[in-house]
Amino acid sequence: MEKDNFELVNCNVSVSTSLARRIRKASIAEQNGSEARHALLFAAGHKPGEVEQLRSQVLELSMVIEKGEADLELIKSKADQHKSDLTEARLKLKDLKLAKKQIASLSLSLSRSLTFDGLPEEAAEMIRKVSEDISTGNDPHDVLLAAAGYDNGTVEDAISMAQKLKSTVANIEAELKPFREILRSGGLKAWIVRRAIGL
Repeated sequence: MEKDNFELVNCNVSVSTSLARRIRKASIAEQNGSEARHALLFAAGHKPGEVEQLRSQVLELSMVIEKGEADLELIKSKADQHKSDLTEARLKLKDLKLAKKQIASLSLSLSRSLTFDGLPEEAAEMIRKVSEDISTGNDPHDVLLAAAGYDNGTVEDAISMAQKLKSTVANIEAELKPFREILRSGGLKAWIVRRAIGL
């Protein structure tokens, strides 16, 4: 700010010595070209632009706090969901334990009610083992497969092979369909096909 752009006035106020020094300092800064606001801030011990910088920092910190609060809400929501999932899992575990106890009890009752009269000793022993294995909580499906001399892998392989064979048979059926239709139709084409395949 240039000197000739403003009018100097005398301001008679009673202030402390410390404040008077700061006012004189502000006056000198203003006369050297600083705006009045900057001159007062300079006299108060602040650098030019420091307030704006602090405001910018406050704004940035406010944004960080807002983001932190949003993240905290998300974490709380996830924690509540995990808590709900944990409660549900505990209930399922409780039900599973109860079911296993019931299976064990039923298996025990079954083993006590089974009669082996007339059965070969080997068959009776196998039934006893199956009953005991199921009563201890093992998967009945796996126990029965093992008793029959199979495992899940073998059964899965057999099922897979059967499905492949089924698919192959379907493909062969599709390829033979035109020839069957020709044979059913009779006539010259049917006679030629029969001769070709030796019928």
